[in-house]
Amino acid sequence: MVDHELDLQLARRVVAGDSAAFDRLFDLAFSRLYRFVLLRVGRDPDAAQDLCQQVMERAMRRLDQYRGEASLFTWLCTIARHELTDHWERDARTHGRTRSYDQDDSLR
Repeated sequence: MVDHELDLQLARRVVAGDSAAFDRLFDLAFSRLYRFVLLRVGRDPDAAQDLCQQVMERAMRRLDQYRGEASLFTWLCTIARHELTDHWERDARTHGRTRSYDQDDSLR
């Protein structure tokens, strides 16, 4: 049996409400996912933790859509990439609107 088939079985068990399967999925994926995200957020552990939680929440809401065409971890990384994009866009908007005292003549 291919790993993707095992991943698909695990995902189906989680969707069916099997808490042991959820624990297994979390144990298998979270630390790897954390390392994947950490490298992409400038090694900020708080941001990485928050983003990983968001990824896992999003994944659990959509786990019934996982088709087993790629590994479950690859699927989670795809979700993480989307979350990271959202994170960087929010960050750019926040920093783009914020002006420091030094940069704004009207505040001097």
